[in-house]
Amino acid sequence: MRSPFLRYFAFQDPIDCIFYALSLTQQPFFIQVGANDGINGDPIYPFILKWNWSGVKVEPVRYIFQELEKNFKDFSNIILENSAIAHTNNSQKFYYLKQDSAAPEWYSQLGSFSLPTILKHAQWIPDLEERLMTSDVPCLTFEELCDKHHIHHIDVIHIDTEGYDFEIIKLIDFEKFRSAIVLYEHKHLNVSDQHLCRQHLESFGYQFISTSRDTLAVLESPQLHKAWNIVIGTR
Repeated sequence: MRSPFLRYFAFQDPIDCIFYALSLTQQPFFIQVGANDGINGDPIYPFILKWNWSGVKVEPVRYIFQELEKNFKDFSNIILENSAIAHTNNSQKFYYLKQDSAAPEWYSQLGSFSLPTILKHAQWIPDLEERLMTSDVPCLTFEELCDKHHIHHIDVIHIDTEGYDFEIIKLIDFEKFRSAIVLYEHKHLNVSDQHLCRQHLESFGYQFISTSRDTLAVLESPQLHKAWNIVIGTR
């Protein structure tokens, strides 16, 4: 029988490789902030299907959350939260684009507390300002999210919030939640925040590898050691 570790070499994407390694020894629990519809471009979705990952998907935009509900109505292991994660639990202004079923799949992913990040996409959406919507969305702190859903252990934290990722990472108590993996989008962070974000996570023992848009932060552990060495050896 061939060792499952040999299959690490089959993964071209380092995120898939590390997620697979984690799945070999446990059924991971995740928190995903900025879930969108939970399927398109979602790195966790295949692992929910094949490896029965469980977790919480957080999505603040109402019409997108309705799609998320449709997509996961039969998944009893997935909790859906129609809120945003922020510094306080007050409602806050959130920017997104109005619903358009004919738009490409990435269109609905353009939602953020950061208006400049949304406006940067005007070169691909000439009438972006006409499509721009704002609404006050309910917010929770990360701690409140965990308390609400009785979460005491997290294996994977995935953040995709169009330029707000570092702000959310700063809200997480990494002494309390020693998440094996933190995946976040660095693409919309300025150079200074990219550096500070890494520095912050590094202080809790994380090591890193980046793709063109995302950064994968991983804690050293026996179950991820072989996969991590393969990933960093092929970059």
